[in-house]
Amino acid sequence: MSLRETIFGLLSAAVLLISAAAAQDETPPAGEDDLGEAISVKLTAESFEEIGRVIELCESALDKGLDESDTDFAKKLLASTLTERAGLITETLARASKADPNWLRQLPQARAMALGDLEQALEQDPNEVDAYVFIGRLQTMPGGNHEEALKALDKAIEIGPEDDVTMARALALRAPLQDDEEKRAADFDRAVKLAPSLAEVVRARGLARLEAGQSEQALEDLDRVLKLSPDDVETYVARGIALAALERYDDALEALDDAIGLQPRNPLAYMTRARILIVQNEPEKAVNDLDKLLLLQPTNATALLLRAACYQQLDKNDKALADVDQVLTLRPNLAAALRLRAILRAGSGELDDALADLAQIRQETPDNPEVLMQMAALYSAMKKVPEALEIYTQLVEILPDNAQVYRGRADTYLMVGKHAEAAADYEKAVELSPDDESILNNLSWLLSTSPNDELRDSSRAIELATKACELTDYKAAYILSTLAAGYAEAGDFDTAIKWSQKAVEMSDENLREPLSKELESYRANKPWREIQTLDDAADDEKPADGTTEESEDAQPEDAKPADAQPDEPAAVDAKPETSPQDESPSSEAPSADEASKASGAK
Repeated sequence: MSLRETIFGLLSAAVLLISAAAAQDETPPAGEDDLGEAISVKLTAESFEEIGRVIELCESALDKGLDESDTDFAKKLLASTLTERAGLITETLARASKADPNWLRQLPQARAMALGDLEQALEQDPNEVDAYVFIGRLQTMPGGNHEEALKALDKAIEIGPEDDVTMARALALRAPLQDDEEKRAADFDRAVKLAPSLAEVVRARGLARLEAGQSEQALEDLDRVLKLSPDDVETYVARGIALAALERYDDALEALDDAIGLQPRNPLAYMTRARILIVQNEPEKAVNDLDKLLLLQPTNATALLLRAACYQQLDKNDKALADVDQVLTLRPNLAAALRLRAILRAGSGELDDALADLAQIRQETPDNPEVLMQMAALYSAMKKVPEALEIYTQLVEILPDNAQVYRGRADTYLMVGKHAEAAADYEKAVELSPDDESILNNLSWLLSTSPNDELRDSSRAIELATKACELTDYKAAYILSTLAAGYAEAGDFDTAIKWSQKAVEMSDENLREPLSKELESYRANKPWREIQTLDDAADDEKPADGTTEESEDAQPEDAKPADAQPDEPAAVDAKPETSPQDESPSSEAPSADEASKASGAK
């Protein structure tokens, strides 16, 4: 039975009681007139003010005095009417969460008002089931008390609503609060079984499945909701999220187009569509959506950082910096913003400023591997080898199984000619990531060209370079160059010339001259030798004549340290946030790999 049906049942009973009292010609209690007026108003009450008038009259009747039966009735009427008023507030908040970008500002005061009504209702009638359900619903909204929500919903389910719809709503609200996954699923399944045609319950299960990564099952529920409620904007957005998770991006965009067509001011729809457009490498279109979102929510940090990342991709660094600076004005210590600004500054050659941003993050999170990787890459780019090595050594302790950490430290060792230490780290990196062609290439190059006689190993060098060539289908000029160096070290200059010639033919213009010098060395039956010092070869140069340093351009591209970063999420991903009000950037933070690329770190 719904709350409204319960109230009308009470009113019918009250009319009979009052009529019976009048028939007995008894002197009515002082509060009876107010109770009678409350009933009269209640029969037609629809507005918030009319419902408030019923509450005032019930309270007045109880204060003035009623007989025992009327007192019980007045308490129940007061409880149900207070619950009804709280329900109106709750429904208003629920609608605002979908349509009003600023609804969170209204939430604390409105929730407190509704909870006050519900607490008073339960004082009058401790078994008012709907009151417990509304408490659960209010406390599950942002900033609510989930423990209080669970307590209230447990009580509602324990009492047992008379109608299936109320029970289904209580179960669907309780399910996400359950710590146990099986209990969570059981609550949702029971709710859908009780009310299979109630869109909000089916949608709740679909959203929970989506959050749990069960995209296919979520999509089934969401499609079912749209059959029940074809204009449900929230469900179109969620459907877009599910389709994006399944990499059905065109279908996802279509769902989001539908959502925006139905509700052109929906922030989450624009955010979700922008993320998908970024994944599809459409930064200009993504910026258009983020512009619209920021008109609705000018201080949305996530949107500002996403737009900044798009501007960076579009080589509009001034606009990117403006967005990042706006975020940092609002939230001065936001790590994601500081990291992106570090990338932008590094890309503009402002390496000291970039390091300052990263150092600020490091103060708060000293063991953050992404930040440490960015700092190490920048120190290497600035030829501050001791600082870079210190951080890489710290990273080895934090990420002992990350190949890129060892590769980064090895690349840095090469900058100061510490070939044995570099070789040891490269070997560890190969052990951890045996199919990384750049690591294979760098170790092979070192084993072929090091001036350290004890370190060189032509057989191992050829083995590593051959595997790297196979992984790149023999299409990477710098790796063919490394294979040639291995054969030259083995004394097989004919084969060295063969691969060196192919490297020259396949190389782009900036590598052709240095690779041609290697070829000349092999034609002179001279193996290549790599001499490394910070002053003379800070950029991993290859010597032109086999004994002296060559310019930086003589270095095959990936023989120099580059992109030595741990695996982490991309700067932006297609997984949208579950609420348009969530302005805390997370996975959209710039990656460490981007920092080294932007800085030119080797």
